[in-house]
Amino acid sequence: MFSLIKLSYFACNDEEKEWYNTIPNSIKKVDLQQCCLFLLGTTTEREKIIKPDFSICTSAAEHGHLDCLMFAHYLGLEWNTRTCILAAQNGHLNTLKYAHEHGCPWNESTCAIASARGYIDILKYAHEHGCPWNKGTCDAACEFGQLDILKYAHEQGCPWDANTCKFAASRGQIDTLKYAHENGCPWDKGTCEMAAMSGNINILRYAHENGCEWSTHTAEMAVISGKLEILQYVFENGCPRNLSTSTLRFLWASQPDLFIYAMSKLT
Repeated sequence: MFSLIKLSYFACNDEEKEWYNTIPNSIKKVDLQQCCLFLLGTTTEREKIIKPDFSICTSAAEHGHLDCLMFAHYLGLEWNTRTCILAAQNGHLNTLKYAHEHGCPWNESTCAIASARGYIDILKYAHEHGCPWNKGTCDAACEFGQLDILKYAHEQGCPWDANTCKFAASRGQIDTLKYAHENGCPWDKGTCEMAAMSGNINILRYAHENGCEWSTHTAEMAVISGKLEILQYVFENGCPRNLSTSTLRFLWASQPDLFIYAMSKLT
C-alpha cells in the first residue's frame, strides 16, 4: 500500500534521512506527515498504537496522502466531514474520491471551500456526486474572484442572495460582482457600504451607476477606507452625508485631508 521509497525512508535514522535530503536532484522528495508517521509506526510497533481519533484521516486528506488514507480506513480509524473538507481545500481530488466512495460524510463546506480555492474539478465532482451546497458556494466564489466557479455554480442552480454581492464588493472583485448582478443576483445597500469600505473606486462606481442604493452608513464606510477619492465620490453623488461626531474626531486626529474635505461639505 505504501511505496517502497516511503517505507525505506521511514526506516532510515535521522542521519541517513539528512544525507538523502541533501542529495542534489534526489530521486523523489519523501513527504512524511503526521499520518505517515503514525501509520508506518503501527506496522513495526503495534503495541504503541494510541487510541485512534479523526486526526489521522484529516492529516492524510490535507496532504493528499491517498496511501495513508486507505490504510487508515483499513485499520478502522475514524473520519468525519473534515476529511472531505481538507481534501477539497487542498485540491486533492483522488483523496476526495476515495473518501466519498468509501462512505466518508461531506457537507456544504466541501463545496464552499472548493469554490473559495478555485478547484472547479473538485466542485464538479462533489456536486455531481450529491454533495450538498448552499449560497456559501457562490459567496466564496465572489469573495475570492473565482469567476469560472461562480458561472458553473449559478448555471447548476446554486443559490445566491444579496450577501453574494457584498462579498464581491468587500474584496474588490469587479468581475464576479458584474457577473452576479448581470445574471439576476440581488444586491442591497450593503454592496455600496462594502465597496466604500474596501476603498475600491471601480466597484463603488459600478454599483452606484447600476442602481445600487446608498445607505445612511455608506459615508462612514468611506471614512474607514481612508481614501479621499472614496469620500469625495459618495458625497458628490448623492450619498447621505451622515458622519458622527466620533468619526469627525477620528478624521481630525488621523486623516486631516479627509477631515478638511468633510467639514467643507457638512457646513
